[in-house]
Amino acid sequence: MLLSGGSHFTALSSREFFSVRKTVVALRVANFVPHFRRPKLRALSSIVFFLPVVIYAAYWGARDYGTGSDTPAYVWMFQQYLLGNQQLLATADKGFLAVMGTVGRFTHNPSSLFSTICLIIGATFYFGGVFIIRSHKYLILYVFLLLISPYYLSININILRHGLATSAAFLLMALAIKYRNLFAKLITFYIPALFHQVAGLIALPMIWGTYRAFPLIFWFLAVAGSAFSSLYAPIASQFIPSDYTAYFTAGIDYRTGFRPDFVAFSAIPLLFALVVPYRKMSPETRWVFNAYLLMNGFGHLMNFVSYSDRFLTSSWTLLPLLVTLMVKDVNERAFRKKENKRFFSFVIVVGTLLVNSFFYLRGA
Repeated sequence: MLLSGGSHFTALSSREFFSVRKTVVALRVANFVPHFRRPKLRALSSIVFFLPVVIYAAYWGARDYGTGSDTPAYVWMFQQYLLGNQQLLATADKGFLAVMGTVGRFTHNPSSLFSTICLIIGATFYFGGVFIIRSHKYLILYVFLLLISPYYLSININILRHGLATSAAFLLMALAIKYRNLFAKLITFYIPALFHQVAGLIALPMIWGTYRAFPLIFWFLAVAGSAFSSLYAPIASQFIPSDYTAYFTAGIDYRTGFRPDFVAFSAIPLLFALVVPYRKMSPETRWVFNAYLLMNGFGHLMNFVSYSDRFLTSSWTLLPLLVTLMVKDVNERAFRKKENKRFFSFVIVVGTLLVNSFFYLRGA
């Protein structure tokens, strides 16, 4: 058909019109489906990645009562709770009493208590990691590093109350990073201390957080000061709650004082920070790194106490998350060349694996 002005326009037949319309609809659907499926795929991936954590919790929850130095003590504690031991009810941490009370409503089997605790710890560490990492690609690495961590194992089979306090702080840290709500911090910061007073206090830097570089200075000063712990130990010991004074005498064979091996291990994240310096860290990485430095520095200052590595464990359990975040920063912020990304990611991950292997081999 000829239109005025000399332009030509060919009228479409009904068959051609419906063919074009189908094509347009198909393109719109094809563009919509990935967006429709993406949330479902993310949810499915989160469930799949959580399964190893659940299996890990079930395995160690059903452990033999001779596994772990503290397991027999917790078996006894649960039994005494069921018997209504008034001294235990009056002195034990309220949060831990609540966990035993909840489990005791359904069963008197200590293995059920251990399974519940392992599942709580696993869920908080996993979903806290999901909130902070925000990438399923790196979430796989995080789950792998978490489940091979000797210190994550320790809070699952030995220092259970400490583990519950640390895991509560870990989840609160993730929520604080995600929402940055000061009021929420004020009303939740005491929750970890309900499970273990000292561990709850140590974990405060996880919840409050900071992006500044002063924790690095604090760490160096704390490590240097810990070499002279014999001078301040008599004064500092007076501020430790009476429930934990047994730590001073329980470890007869435990070497107290300055521990170069603990310092060397604790300094590894600082070496990784040479690869990803402060200015190239993401806000999440900086928050977790600073929490690690503050908690770890405090742990070194407590080296005059037997089993002082338990104070350090709170910070060491952050390493799987911190290493994952640094690998993420290497690939997304610190370098442009693929060769550099691959090399430094390899160095950080393999370095972490070697250190973990060393501690497993020496029975740490």
